[in-house]
Amino acid sequence: MKDGFSLIEVMIALLIILISLASIVKIYMVCLHSSSYADNLTYATTLANSKLNTLEMLSLDAPDLIPSWHKDPDNPLGLNKKSFYRFWAVKDLKSGKEIIVYITWDDHNRSGSHNFSSSSDLNMSPCAKISLKGYAFGFGE
Repeated sequence: MKDGFSLIEVMIALLIILISLASIVKIYMVCLHSSSYADNLTYATTLANSKLNTLEMLSLDAPDLIPSWHKDPDNPLGLNKKSFYRFWAVKDLKSGKEIIVYITWDDHNRSGSHNFSSSSDLNMSPCAKISLKGYAFGFGE
């Protein structure tokens, strides 16, 4: 009968431990990325909702509600060393205006966020983006 472990048994045990640790590190990295994306998405949604609420309360003849593509003059909007860009598109309706607010930001492998000149430029970009739609009926008049 032999006492102790052979070199092969020790090497197999170390390999199993190494594979387990590599898996744990990979899961941790995915969790960090997901948490960062969730934070960015929450901030972007707050920026979009804030602007949409402001635009919905304006008079229908306000400059920010002229049917066109609008860039926020405060771009880029920063938080924790990350730049967010805000835009909105306005379309005339029979009884008011349709407003779509867009927020873009760079997220890990998806970059290219900047001051876009149109919605088609924005849609062709690989950057992370969200949009919220609302309507203005001139209640602020």
